[in-house]
Amino acid sequence: MYSNNKCGKGGKCVVDDALAEELAAQFRRVFKDTRIVTLPSENEGVALIAFLVDESRVPTFNGLRIKSQLFRTAFYSTECAKDQNGQRRYTNFFQIAFPDIPGRNGEQSTVEAYADELERLGIHEESVIATWTGTKGIEIDAGFKFVSSSGTDVKPQVFVKKTIEGLLFMINLIAERVKGTGLDDGVDGADY
Repeated sequence: MYSNNKCGKGGKCVVDDALAEELAAQFRRVFKDTRIVTLPSENEGVALIAFLVDESRVPTFNGLRIKSQLFRTAFYSTECAKDQNGQRRYTNFFQIAFPDIPGRNGEQSTVEAYADELERLGIHEESVIATWTGTKGIEIDAGFKFVSSSGTDVKPQVFVKKTIEGLLFMINLIAERVKGTGLDDGVDGADY
């Protein structure tokens, strides 16, 4: 995957504060409240970036409306990790929670479709984990699912670009699935 983006042979793996700012700006173009949680200079070379996915929707937990940001915050981190040969290699990790809306007439659920889209984009989907039982993002979903993805030997700028493409795919798919259900107020590609 992305073998032309390896650092090490001819390339140099560098994750510094300037790169963290650049990556946050990439996310911020779509997700306005993107913030850097930790700069590499403060965190042993690890950049951690977060953003709220949907501030307008309030999920429920066993029928209670909750405001926990655990359900609405996406996290991205990147660093240069050393392999067994001492070469520094880019590593990227991303995690987000989405409402998993079941498909109709044999279609995939929204989370299944997102995982396939990540694979199509060349990003490895690591895991899909159900969140706390009893949670719902919207009335028609089957609960929230955390989706984790990763990329090794992928330049962070490329990983973030592909991640945003996958997120926009998912946002549009959710908007399409809720259209006409009465649950589609405010759901669009700009603010899910």
